[in-house]
Amino acid sequence: MTTDAETAPPQDLSGTIWAEVDRALSGVTARAEKGALDLIVYIPRDEVIEALKRLKKDEALGFDYLRSLTAVDNEEEGMDVVYHLYSTVKKLNVTVKTTLSNDDLNLPTATVVWKAANWLERETAEMFGIRFAGHPDP
Repeated sequence: MTTDAETAPPQDLSGTIWAEVDRALSGVTARAEKGALDLIVYIPRDEVIEALKRLKKDEALGFDYLRSLTAVDNEEEGMDVVYHLYSTVKKLNVTVKTTLSNDDLNLPTATVVWKAANWLERETAEMFGIRFAGHPDP
């Protein structure tokens, strides 16, 4: 089945930080779209932790603050795990999403990137049933 996102024409990402994000994520599979307030970047589950590390460490972006981590239940389409990132130095925002199928709600922990992910992942696990592999205190 083809989704609307797969058949939609490429979106104009001018006026966003996509060029810098794309550069920082070189070699990582990523797709972007303009959100209402910031750039939304979709990354596959098996690459999301590497992508988060790169976004945090990149000098031009410096997403040093995990503003929130939650999930969205898309019913039969699965669950999106959503990371809202902020750069306290550059004053930039980005949203990172990864999609999990309903039959495999497992994802590596982001506590290896931000210690603040600890509580946020516990809450997301409790509310949505997502298991964060390697979490220090599930």
